[in-house]
Amino acid sequence: MKKNYIAIGLMCTLVAALGLGLYFLREEVAQPELGGPAPVTYLFRYTRPPLSVRLEGPGQEPYTLARLGYDPERNLVTDATIPEMEGLPLDDARVNAVISASRSLTYLELVGDDINDLNPFGLAEPRGRASLDFEELGVRTILIGGVAPGNVGVYIQLEGDTAVYLTPIHGMDNFLLSPLDYLDMNVTPLMSWPPNFDSMALSGQVREHAGEILILAAGEGEYRLTAPLEHELSPIYAPGVIHSGFGIVAAGVAMTHPATEDLEMLGLYPAWSTLTVEGGERGGFTLHSSQPDEGSVVFLHREGVPVVYMASGHDMPWLDIQFYQLMNPFVPAPILEELARLQVTVLEPEGGSIYHFRSGALEAEGFREFYTELISTVLEFPRQPAGPGERVIIVNFTPRGGEASSVYFFTSEVPLRHYVRVDDGPVFLTPSLHIEQVLAQADELADEVLTFVGRPDLWIIDQLDTMN
Repeated sequence: MKKNYIAIGLMCTLVAALGLGLYFLREEVAQPELGGPAPVTYLFRYTRPPLSVRLEGPGQEPYTLARLGYDPERNLVTDATIPEMEGLPLDDARVNAVISASRSLTYLELVGDDINDLNPFGLAEPRGRASLDFEELGVRTILIGGVAPGNVGVYIQLEGDTAVYLTPIHGMDNFLLSPLDYLDMNVTPLMSWPPNFDSMALSGQVREHAGEILILAAGEGEYRLTAPLEHELSPIYAPGVIHSGFGIVAAGVAMTHPATEDLEMLGLYPAWSTLTVEGGERGGFTLHSSQPDEGSVVFLHREGVPVVYMASGHDMPWLDIQFYQLMNPFVPAPILEELARLQVTVLEPEGGSIYHFRSGALEAEGFREFYTELISTVLEFPRQPAGPGERVIIVNFTPRGGEASSVYFFTSEVPLRHYVRVDDGPVFLTPSLHIEQVLAQADELADEVLTFVGRPDLWIIDQLDTMN
C-alpha cells in the first residue's frame, strides 16, 4: 500500500513538472491547433523595436529606416524616416510598421546547427541583409538566402552564427523591399466634404480650344464654369470630373528626382493634360499627366514632389474632358421668375421683326411654355464657322437686377443647323428646326411687334432693348 502512495506521489510530481515546463515553453513556441500550421518558434524577441533597420539588397544602394518616435504603452513606432530618401514623400505608416515588427523574428525549422556549405541555401552570397540596431543589445544582422523548395519558407542565418533556419516567407518580405516601396502612393489629397476648394483649372495640349477650363467653386458642392465662357455645369458629368482629380492613388513609381529632359521624354513637359486646384483646407496642387498609352496607363507628376508616378487613366475623366462636355447643354438664361424683359429680333434678307415681351406678355397664358422651349435650345459641340455666317436671330435677356445677356444665331454651312453664340463666347451648333418652331409662336405672345424693311445696323437693334 505504501508503494502505491509513493508511485502516485512520483506521478503527481512528474505531471506538475511537465505542466511547469509547458508553461515556460508557451512564451517560446506557438502551439498549433489540430490540422493547423506548423509550430512557430522565436529566433529572438525583444521588448522594444530597434532604433534602426538597415537594409541591403542586390542592385540597390543600402538604406536605413530610422526610428524617431516611440510609444512605450502601445509598443509602437510613432515616427520614423529614411535619411537616404530625404525630400521624398514617404508612407509613414509603412515605415513605422516595419520597424515595429522588427523587434522579433520567428522560424519554422532549424535546418542545421553547424553548416559549412551555405550554397544550397543561397547564403554563401545572401540576396539581402537586415541589420537591426537595438538600444541595449547592439546590432543583429539577418542574412537572407534563397526560397526553400515548394515555397515553404526562406533560409536565413544570423551573422556570426553557423546555424541555418527556415523562416516564413512573409517574415522576410519587409526586409526585401525596394526603397521605392516606402514612397507615399497618394498623388492627390482626398476631397473634403463639403468641397471647399476655390477653383479648379484644366489645361494642356489635349484641350481643343486655347486657354484653360476654369471651374469655380461657388458654395457647398456648387460649381460654375468661368472659362472659356461663363456657363452652368452639367449636373450629370461635372461632379464626376471634379471628384476624379482628388484621391488619386498611383500603381507604381517610374522615377524619382526627374530632370527636365526626363519629363520631356515621358510626355510631361509640356504636359498633355494639367489639373490645377487652388485653395481648400488641404492646400492646392498642380498635377501634370502624359497621354494615356494603349493600356490607359499615364505618367503623373505633381509640382513640388520629385516623383513620377504611374497610374490608370480609366478613373480620371479630367484627363481629356473638353469644356463643352462639362457644360449644361442649354442656352444660359434667367429663370422666368427673374426675367424682366425679353426681346427677340428676327432678321430676314428684306427686313425683319422685333418682338418685345414685357410684364404683360411675361404673365400671359402660354408664355411659360414658350419661354421654356426657347431656353431649351441645345448647344451642341463647338465649331468654328467656315465663313462668318449671317446673323439671323438675336435673343436679349434682361433679368431683374442683373446684367443683360444676348444669344446670337447665325447661318451655317451644316445642313439643318444654325451656329449659336452666347455673348462673346465660343460658337456652337444647334438644331435649326427647334428655334424656328419656337419663334413661330412669338407673334401671338409678344405685347409689341416692330417690323422693318431692309437690313438695319445691328448696333441699333441691340440698343432698342435697353430703351424699352
